[in-house]
Amino acid sequence: MHNRKIIHLFDKQSCLFFIQILMKILLAFTLIFVIASSYTDKKITVHLNSINHANDSSALVHYLQKLIAQEKFPLMKRHFKSLLLMTQDKTNGYAFTEKNHQDANKVLQFLKGEGHLWQTYLFKPRPLMMAFTSPTDHKNSYYWLFLPKNYGDKKYPLFVELHGSEGGENNNPREMVYQPLQPEIAGVTVQADRKEGIFILPWGRGDKGYRDRAETDIWECIADVDKNFKTDSGRQYLYGFSMGGGGTYRLSQKSAAPVDSNWHVFCCFQGLNVGRCCEIERHTCLDDLG
Repeated sequence: MHNRKIIHLFDKQSCLFFIQILMKILLAFTLIFVIASSYTDKKITVHLNSINHANDSSALVHYLQKLIAQEKFPLMKRHFKSLLLMTQDKTNGYAFTEKNHQDANKVLQFLKGEGHLWQTYLFKPRPLMMAFTSPTDHKNSYYWLFLPKNYGDKKYPLFVELHGSEGGENNNPREMVYQPLQPEIAGVTVQADRKEGIFILPWGRGDKGYRDRAETDIWECIADVDKNFKTDSGRQYLYGFSMGGGGTYRLSQKSAAPVDSNWHVFCCFQGLNVGRCCEIERHTCLDDLG
C-alpha cells in the first residue's frame, strides 16, 4: 500500500512536470510564430510600399507622355518634356527618395487639375520647368521660368534670382523640380507674383555655392534664355538671398566689364534687413537695404 502511494505521487509529479514542459514548448512556438508573422508583415508592407511608390512615379511618367503627345504649344510641350527628363534623370546620380515619390504623386494631382493649363502659368505664381543637357559635362539641369502676364513677341526685362541653401537637400534635382508644382502653392519665391518680365530661378546644381560647375550652370541657364526668349539687354537684373547673395556677388564681379555683362543692377541679400544693390552703369550702390 505504501509503495502504491509513492508510485501514485510519482506519477502525479511526472504529469505536472510533463505539462509544464508542454506549456513552455507551446509558448516558444507561439513567440516564434508571432515574430515570424511580424517580420513577414513588414516585408509585405515594404514590398507594397515599393509597388505603390513605383506606381506613383510611373503614373507621372505615363501622364507626362500623354500631355507631351497632346500639347501643341511649344513652350508648354517643353515644360512637360522637362518634367519628364528630370523625373527620369540618372545623369546626376540621385535615385528616387521616399519624399520624391510622395512629391511625384502630388505633381501628378496638380497636372491633372490646373497644372496642364497654359493660363495657370501665365496668371499665377507657378513656374514652367525649362530643362536642358549641359554642353559642359552632359548632365541634365534646369531652371524655373516665370512669364509676364502680357507675354508675347517683344523684349522683356530679365530677372535672375539665385536661391539660398537648404543644407544639401537641393542637390537632388527632383526636390526643386517638384516643389512648386503641387496642388498647394508652397516654396515659390515671393518675386513670382510680380509678372513684370522674364524671371528665372536656376537650379545651380543645388546647394553648391555657385562655384565651379554650379557657376557654369548659371551661365548655361542664361544662355538658354537668350536662345529662346527676347530680353532687353539694358534691363537685366541679378540678385540672391543668403547663399544666393554670395553667388550674386561673385558672378557680378566676374561679369562686371561691359563686354562681358549686360547686368543693369545686382543685389545681394544676406538676411531680412541687410543687403546691397549696385547699379552697374552709374557705379553706385545702396547698402543696408531694408
